[in-house]
Amino acid sequence: MIPYIDERLVDWARWSVSDGMEIRNSLGSRNCWPQMVRDPDSTDTVAQTGSLVPCNDIECAEMDEAVCSLPSELKSIIWDFYKRTVSGDQIAKRLGIGKRTLYDRIDYAHNLLATFFYDRASAARRQADIRKNLLSTAAQKSINPAMLV
Repeated sequence: MIPYIDERLVDWARWSVSDGMEIRNSLGSRNCWPQMVRDPDSTDTVAQTGSLVPCNDIECAEMDEAVCSLPSELKSIIWDFYKRTVSGDQIAKRLGIGKRTLYDRIDYAHNLLATFFYDRASAARRQADIRKNLLSTAAQKSINPAMLV
């Protein structure tokens, strides 16, 4: 597993299962109930606590988009593993695969999600570079930068 993808998926699961049960903290960020999410210390148990955990709406919405872009089988595995109270053994049994195969598929999903975010960041950097070059050219030619927008 890729640790930062795992952390974002855990946050995404908290965010998506909060289903309106939220309280805004003093900074305006949403706090979500972390019920029905995989315990990070054990791949087969589920945390069901009542404490509030801060969730970043933007990051969680991006992860939601990324998960939706996965092939249907991997999407189903990620949903079961992170959002539902289903153990790795139960998921593997339901799919008729071994537990190692299940974790290989989760690893593969993590790699696809990491690629999704890398590609998105690369596109944003390219767009920023283009804008920077346009503004630089505009400054050299005394063009109003507002005309470039």
